[in-house]
Amino acid sequence: MNADKSRQALDDLGVCFLFAPKYHTGFRHAMPVRQQLKTRTLFNVLGPLINPAHPPLALIGVYSPELVLPIAETLRVLGYQRAAVVHSGGMDEVSLHAPTIVAELHDGRNQELPAHGGRLRPHPVSPGTAGRRHAGRKP
Repeated sequence: MNADKSRQALDDLGVCFLFAPKYHTGFRHAMPVRQQLKTRTLFNVLGPLINPAHPPLALIGVYSPELVLPIAETLRVLGYQRAAVVHSGGMDEVSLHAPTIVAELHDGRNQELPAHGGRLRPHPVSPGTAGRRHAGRKP
């Protein structure tokens, strides 16, 4: 997404995606190395932390549960007003297949929230079973 489209999305929706190599020249040089390594690197976490828009709010996913609290603390030090850092089942996002770990930054303090808030149970999903329950149903 180019800068004009990102700006339009931000104006229209209040949210947009900024691809780090387009906005930080250092990332352009790191991209070939990341692609060659074929593994997660520090750059996966660093990109959202150096957002050129300097938003006051953030939702950031991290690839390791050990990074949830340190990244939340980094957001506090960077001056974010409110943020959530999440991890779930090896993924850098919220999911229903495993408990989601959440650290919330609010009022200058970080707290780790209980996985799924105690209300939702994980529902395992595998490539062989995903979608079968609803297969053949009409929308």
